[in-house]
Amino acid sequence: MKKNTISVAISVKEYSAITIEVINSFQRQTLLPSDIVVVGEQVVLEKLKKKIKRSTLISYYNFFGDKNEARNTAILKTKGDYVIFCDHDMVAASNLLEECSKLLGKYNALNKLEKEIVQTDSDALTPRVFKKNLFDFGEKPFDKKFGVLDEWGFFTKLKNKNPKIGLVRNSHFKVKDEFSIFERIARSYKKGHSFKSLLEENKIGAKRRVNPFRRGIIVYSKNINVLLKDPLAGVMLICIKNIELIAFLVGLLSSTYLIEKNGAYEKNL
Repeated sequence: MKKNTISVAISVKEYSAITIEVINSFQRQTLLPSDIVVVGEQVVLEKLKKKIKRSTLISYYNFFGDKNEARNTAILKTKGDYVIFCDHDMVAASNLLEECSKLLGKYNALNKLEKEIVQTDSDALTPRVFKKNLFDFGEKPFDKKFGVLDEWGFFTKLKNKNPKIGLVRNSHFKVKDEFSIFERIARSYKKGHSFKSLLEENKIGAKRRVNPFRRGIIVYSKNINVLLKDPLAGVMLICIKNIELIAFLVGLLSSTYLIEKNGAYEKNL
């Protein structure tokens, strides 16, 4: 019986020691991938090639542009039956692919790969492994209209395929890139700005994703030790989350205004 193979698709936006660690983490797996596809700007790729040991497993593809399109390019170039996609800051545990392989065949998508996330993020609920032929006949898994809500948009499209989603319990990614408060606020604004597209695609699912009560329960339950042991840090966490919520709402209102303004303009043409 033919074994299912797993490819790795990595989109990189900049050169860093963490990016090197990410690529190397897939070369040191207890079960090696069929191939590793790295997509990014040429200048970044050239720097990576100088630092990473040459391997027949790895192929590099130059791409400049939207993150969603970069991911589609990487996924299209992979050779395996299944694809695991990750970013430039997601280091894989050495047994990640082996644990994933135990569920392949039984499921066509795998979830919960970011349980050990360094910066606790309740958005990390999207499957990162999927069977490649779920998106056939030229259909792309990611859509640039979702902007920074790329993974939310992917999950919405994936759910339309009615996949059987399994849970990986014994191995995970560790996200090592930490965002500054200003970067987090800017990202929240961009999420709000892109939210309209997600809302149009899946109204119920989109509202569930941003429900402040649900998100609050997820975030604060994950950080209960911080809240109990260090009240000041707990207050800071609550403040940051509320500021992010305000930034999200400002982004949403901004995009709604622009859509209505453009719609009115087109009617007058």
